This record gives sequence, structure tokens and C-alpha cells, in this order.
Amino acid sequence: MRYGKVHKGFVRSIIVIDSPGCSWANCKFCAVHQQVADGSTALQQIEEVRDHIPQGEQTLQIVSGASFNDYSDKVQAAILLLAMDKGIGTLILEQRSEFRYKIPPLNKFAKDRGFKIEWIIGLESISREDRDFLGKEPIDSNYYNLSHVYQHVNILYGHPTKSFKILKKEISKLLEWYRTVTINIYEPPTGSTIHRDQEKVEELYSSAEFQEWLKDERVDIQDSDPRAQSDFGGIDTFER
Repeated sequence: MRYGKVHKGFVRSIIVIDSPGCSWANCKFCAVHQQVADGSTALQQIEEVRDHIPQGEQTLQIVSGASFNDYSDKVQAAILLLAMDKGIGTLILEQRSEFRYKIPPLNKFAKDRGFKIEWIIGLESISREDRDFLGKEPIDSNYYNLSHVYQHVNILYGHPTKSFKILKKEISKLLEWYRTVTINIYEPPTGSTIHRDQEKVEELYSSAEFQEWLKDERVDIQDSDPRAQSDFGGIDTFER
């Protein structure tokens, strides 16, 4: 089942659909650009979960690892129509910074039809050197605070170029800017040249900050390690 309900922390429902790929396709830590699926697959997956979504669902997140505008017009329309048909209060979508100029008209489209869109950015790091190492698209340092456009942010940890000290500073700063922060603990995809730094991961799990973040409804930690207490609505995103 690709539909689930997250009851811990930031409460929301989730649909996981196949990625259409990524037009950036240069990130060294991510395999989304290798997982290109036919658009009809995502359309079918949306239809398969439609009846499981209750009418008037408060918050629904679409998860694929890709940006909303990486999808075809048909898939974009199907997602927006699902929100309208089901009376969704808030639809949460992911969008890379290169597509941020497309966000205001989409927000207006939603507002005119009685629902709201909130946006996730996969920032991964606020260090230019770290982002360069990861192969992320260039962002001027003035744009790390994009909270006037995005409400949620994903960052990466557990790779060689980010210390736990830096992670703590990032979380503190990002929580000033964004509504929620998701810490994705690095899981190397097949063929990746970047390894998981387990020593750094253990430093996180043994810290007092980790215990504080577990209790913070604004912080989500995603890892296959059960210590993270990852809650993705019963959907196994590490094996899908």
C-alpha cells in the first residue's frame, strides 16, 4: 500500500508514487534520476489509493523524491484534482529551487479552489562546500532562507563532509526559518561513490540533541535504523 498516515510529530497522510526522474540529475547521494518511471505508473498509483483517502483529509503529502514540476502535465493535474475531489485542506509537494518561480501561480490556483499548498525543499546543507561535494545545484548563500516560498526543508546527514557540530548549527538555524525540518540519514544508493559515515551516525544517536529532536514535533528523522523511530505511515520507504 502506498498510502499511510503519520501519527507521530507532524501529523499528515502520505502517498508514495514513482519518480519521473530528475532534470538536475547531478546529485551524487541520490538515485532519483536513475528511477525514471512512465508517467502512467504514477497516475495508476494515485488512482489505486484514491478510495483510501478520507474525504476532507486535513493534510496530504505526495512523496517521490522528485520535484512536482518534474512530472508531466497529466500527473500534475491528477495530483491537484485529487486534492480538489477529496477536499484536502493542505497539499504538501516537493519542488527544487530552480522551479520556485512556478510556486506562486500554483499557490493561487489552489487558493482559488479552496485548498492550500505547502512546499518542501531538499536543501540538504547550508554549506556551499558540502553542497558542492553532494552535487547539489548551485544556490546563492542568500537563498538558504527560502521560507518566504517553502514551509518545509530536508537536510542530509551521515555522509563524510558534514560533522555533527555543523548539523546542530543547521537544525538551529533552519528551525528559525522553516515550519519543519526532516533529517534524512544517508543511505547510499546502488553505485554511489559516497559512503555512509557510521561514526557520524553513532555520534548523532548517542547525543542529547537526538533525544530532544525525537520529542520535537517540528523535527523528523528518517533512517532505516530503528533508533530513529521513523514514521512514514507504515510505508517502507527504505525498501520500495
